[in-house]
Amino acid sequence: MQTLDQQLASQSGARSAFTSIYGIASANQVFTNSAYANSLSGVASYINGPLNTSSLTATVWVTQQLKMVGIDSLLTSTPGARAALTTMYGIANQVFTNAVYRDTLSGVASYIVSNPTFTVSDWTTELYKSAALCNAISGQPDINFLRLCIQNDSKSPSNFNGIKPEDQNPVTNSAYRGYLAGVSGSYSYAGDAYINVYIAHLHQIGPVVNNLQSAELLQRLDVQNSVQSSGTTVNGITFTSTMAGSQNNLNTKKVN
Repeated sequence: MQTLDQQLASQSGARSAFTSIYGIASANQVFTNSAYANSLSGVASYINGPLNTSSLTATVWVTQQLKMVGIDSLLTSTPGARAALTTMYGIANQVFTNAVYRDTLSGVASYIVSNPTFTVSDWTTELYKSAALCNAISGQPDINFLRLCIQNDSKSPSNFNGIKPEDQNPVTNSAYRGYLAGVSGSYSYAGDAYINVYIAHLHQIGPVVNNLQSAELLQRLDVQNSVQSSGTTVNGITFTSTMAGSQNNLNTKKVN
């Protein structure tokens, strides 16, 4: 606790950052204040405990607090950034008294501190572009087909292909969030032009997805054909006498 207090005193702006995050005024950041003592006690317990798997130190922790305040400030000053955070993380109540918001910014700050070439501004830009891409994909008339294309996008810039349609939610799936960030960061087009370019890319791999869907359907029929009688419906497929007798007569129609 003493080390944390010393770091707060030595790093410029640290006590002010602590005030922003924990609501304890600089003048009251003394050990005789139980709220301050308890806050530092919790941090010290984490740093010295088994959950600290990243070798977090008092110095790094204070640096992260400064980054968190910087992130929060940039979210406020950048148009659309807070809405983007809601889209990508599902956080509507973006204040430090909300533990979910605080923990989210803490994770982002930790990454930025560990990667000095990646700045708070870089992250905010990535956040905005990722959310814009996410919203654009969700707004497409052939959204269900595009989600299958994303799942089978073996040439995705971030190599996060294989994400099932039902898992393509940035709020609940960090892999999909990473996928969107990788895609949005891989194009150098001005403004939102990268969105149309990427959606066009998904449509280009559509025939591959169609072939995969046809192969999967035929594989299911191979297993089911021998045991299903005419008129039985399984997994949305109604078996007719023609289907039961021969797969060669099966016609499939893909709806894009």
